[in-house]
Amino acid sequence: MSSNGKIRRDVCIENVEVTHTSGTLTTDLARIVPEIDTYARPAVRLHPRPGRPAVSESHIGGPILWPDTQPWPRCGAIHCAHNLARSTARGVVLPVPSGQLTARERAARLSWKAASRRRADRASVAERTALLREPCATPLIPLAQLFAADFPEITFPAGKDIAQVMWRGLFDHDSIEVFWQDSADIIGIQQPPAAELAEEFGDTITMSACILDPERISDLPWYEELPPNVREQLVQCRPEPADTDDLAHNGARQYPPSLYYRLSAAPGFKIGGSMNWSTNDVPDLICPDCKASTALLLQLDTYEWPPGQPDSHWRPREDSQLVPGTPHYNLACEPTGLTIGRASHGGVFACSMNPEHSPQFICP
Repeated sequence: MSSNGKIRRDVCIENVEVTHTSGTLTTDLARIVPEIDTYARPAVRLHPRPGRPAVSESHIGGPILWPDTQPWPRCGAIHCAHNLARSTARGVVLPVPSGQLTARERAARLSWKAASRRRADRASVAERTALLREPCATPLIPLAQLFAADFPEITFPAGKDIAQVMWRGLFDHDSIEVFWQDSADIIGIQQPPAAELAEEFGDTITMSACILDPERISDLPWYEELPPNVREQLVQCRPEPADTDDLAHNGARQYPPSLYYRLSAAPGFKIGGSMNWSTNDVPDLICPDCKASTALLLQLDTYEWPPGQPDSHWRPREDSQLVPGTPHYNLACEPTGLTIGRASHGGVFACSMNPEHSPQFICP
């Protein structure tokens, strides 16, 4: 760890068996709203911590069991954000003015302009412009590997027992791919194209390989997902002194009540459960392939508990001795090194009817 309180990503903990347990709730919500438990959803907090996961283990980041009989997966998208940024940095004049580009395309130009300039490029204008129409060949980044034996909560396709979540390097709606493998079919293991990844991303991607300590919990859904009569009961109840200021500070009908906000939709990396939609409305969670409903497969999060709430019950009891602002505290609160959106969170949603349908990544 560095001496100035910042997080260092060149260190890891030993793979020691450490149990992480969410703190005790100070309020029994079921006593206040008896039917609330009927809306709870099973979830698994993963509690990632920097370590040295084996290729045959469930983990975040790090090596994965990618068979050497399959080519390493690549982006493949047409008019991809990577190609947009790459061509912009090379001086390509796009067919539309910058003001008419989508927010995603404008962000892509800015995000990758500096990294792309490192490449020496002598291509002609025609060759550069053609880049916009080519399938993007950027290698995907291993984000998570999850085994059925560890996580029976995941619905695996028949004959598959590994879920591998891969990432394009940009967090937008189509930035995630999920691959399903049968471990019995994997004889040789292919290594990721390290040189290509280094050239493409440089030091812009800082993600620690993390071991996992799963904790099964019941996750309450986001406030908007509850029936109106249950929401009304939550608005009316003010069981703690700290919550009596809700109406005074925010006017009638605080949305959502701060008590429920603190107790629902667990933060951090997790499987299943519910997402926090505090920054926008709950979207239509529909499979793009068959229009069936989708469910949260994997939540990604910048933080494992709210960084400004060191007393949050989401902070594991085993981390209670860590002093806020110190390197050890920061590393426990931000173990993966990933920044999701604007230091927020996002979810990989999978089809409820067929997990092999196209996944969606949604960042509130």
